[in-house]
Amino acid sequence: MVTAQRPRASFKPGGFSAISRWLSKATPPGPNAMQSRSRRDRSEHVRFEPSVAGILSGCVSFFAQVRWCRSFVAQPPANRWDAFGITEIAWRFVFTISFILFSLCSHPVLAADLPKQSRSTAKTAEAKPNVLFVVFDDLNNRLGCYGDPIAKSPNLDRLAARGTVFTRAFCQQPICGPSRASFMSGRRPDSLGITSMTKFLYDLHPDAVTIPQWFKQHGYTAMSIGKVLGGYGNPEHFKKLSVWDRRTGGKTKDEFAMPNGVALPPNLAKDPLCENRDVPDEACFDTVSANLAITELRSLAKKPEPFFLALGFFKPHTPYKIPKRYWNLYRREDIPAIEPAARPRNAPEIAFHANHEILGEPNAHRMLDEEAKREIRHGYYAAMSFADAQLGRVLDALDELKLSDNTIVVIIGDNGFHLGEHDVWGKMTLFGWDARVPLIISAPGVGKGGAKTSAISELIDIFPTLTDLSGLPNPPQLDGTSLVPVLKDAAATVKTAALTQHPRPALYWGGGPQALPQVMGYALKTDRWSYHEWRDFKTGEVVAKELYDENADPLETVNLAGTVEAATQIPALATQLKRMTKGGQP
Repeated sequence: MVTAQRPRASFKPGGFSAISRWLSKATPPGPNAMQSRSRRDRSEHVRFEPSVAGILSGCVSFFAQVRWCRSFVAQPPANRWDAFGITEIAWRFVFTISFILFSLCSHPVLAADLPKQSRSTAKTAEAKPNVLFVVFDDLNNRLGCYGDPIAKSPNLDRLAARGTVFTRAFCQQPICGPSRASFMSGRRPDSLGITSMTKFLYDLHPDAVTIPQWFKQHGYTAMSIGKVLGGYGNPEHFKKLSVWDRRTGGKTKDEFAMPNGVALPPNLAKDPLCENRDVPDEACFDTVSANLAITELRSLAKKPEPFFLALGFFKPHTPYKIPKRYWNLYRREDIPAIEPAARPRNAPEIAFHANHEILGEPNAHRMLDEEAKREIRHGYYAAMSFADAQLGRVLDALDELKLSDNTIVVIIGDNGFHLGEHDVWGKMTLFGWDARVPLIISAPGVGKGGAKTSAISELIDIFPTLTDLSGLPNPPQLDGTSLVPVLKDAAATVKTAALTQHPRPALYWGGGPQALPQVMGYALKTDRWSYHEWRDFKTGEVVAKELYDENADPLETVNLAGTVEAATQIPALATQLKRMTKGGQP
């Protein structure tokens, strides 16, 4: 005679949660087998015997433990164990051991067979953040989020509302090549030996590691679109990046390119540096870069590993060849007058240069009348708004792809830019308009959105800040400092000064890669003072000094060097500057 075997307990997907929900009810189970349907898979049933139900009731559900199991053990009905033919003592022993074992197994960390939904949640919690790093060429602080009353920068402003705006951020050298080599490697120009446009990172440092490379080495998909590092030296240096670096072919930063060879509409601008034409955004280089970035984001969103996407926009760099609709955002009469237009009182001649970027080469300088000055300034605003619009499309893609909540976004300008202030047109000075840059960091879950901080910061701080936010180690030889404490508390500080430098002649590299400057200018930027030294490059002798009180004179209109007040301040500032130029920390 064959004895019929009762079916074993069947634990289908969703079974434990079904048991837990069932056991949380006040009514204990009866001695008969039961079935419970899983909410996640209603085609599956969970069958188990009363003995299994009694054991699981003590470990799967907290409510069951409190509401039923404790009373079950404390006052066990006789028929509960009599039905199984075991004594009360034996039942209590089996129940206790089972309770401990099943409680351990139900722990989310120790469980060997977590439900898929739980595993997915744990994976999301541990996932590394994505990074979108956006660099604008020649972008200064003429932005709405920095208080400019006429700037139309809605997308930079909306990112600022989600992150932290650093109002006292400084570049390490106010020209693109050395500045980018510096912040991409996290090292100062003097540390790299790169202070000219004819010396390149991979020529001098073949094993240099840039931010996207470092992230790639730590499991990220990394790529670069547009002008990010710049100054590779020769085509072979594209390969040395060891990240997917892509330039948008077929168009250049300086020209419109109409689709299908369509003729350009008439130019409504007058100055040779400007073009105001009724063309679509697609005729411009930066739009192609933004399109490519959006395409790559759609692909990256499908990959399991995190990404690091570096995106470089050429605008608002000259020339100001911008679609008409961005010129129309501003009325010419609303463009503010230049302030201050005059050079700072008592400033040494070495503090200035020939303004070649706007006025042309020294032997062919042109004079700007008031109409030309206003149109050039108008063109800069239009170029900034155009670049802002391209950024907005990329930010929209992040939102659409639901990436924003796990993507760190960093926005910077590679250097500042003068538009006539201090009688300077262009960059390459140590004044605030050139040295100070926008820096906006949005790190989901870190700090308070819409925060503004006056903490001193530098572009070389970006590298250690991103590694800190992403839980990565730092490479050796970084000169910067993590800004995460400031992101968490806008009142915090991580350094007492920033360092900016630029040589004289401002464009000394006409003699090639081996050329050396005659003088190197250094500016120490503290919370109150901007102290400048111009040093003979060979001897180190200080040939000129400047001191500006940023609290009393934020526009830097009076050089205090040589005054009684300066005599009390300069010694300490000079000591700090000397320490920083020798590789010391601020």
